[in-house]
Amino acid sequence: MGRSKLKTGQSNKPSENIVAACLGANTTSGSFSTILDKYKRIAQALITFVLAISVTILFFVHSLKLKNATYTIIVLELTLELDEKAAANHWRLLEIQGTLS
Repeated sequence: MGRSKLKTGQSNKPSENIVAACLGANTTSGSFSTILDKYKRIAQALITFVLAISVTILFFVHSLKLKNATYTIIVLELTLELDEKAAANHWRLLEIQGTLS
């Protein structure tokens, strides 16, 4: 009929101890390190989130640069093709006019 000594913040009912543990309540006296661990996990989660967002943004910007480079190459190729066609048409016109032998 002797009661066991309870630590500060603990209850006789196991369900209350589980709820307190889930809510992050101090179930032992002097558990400053558990508070630091809790904030450390939050900080790690935030850092991971920020890094994931940063990598996503960098990948998106990089893909845009690649797309712009691809569009530039396509425009240059079309320009060269048009120049070749224009040159061929010019030579054909000169042949038709009889200036070329």
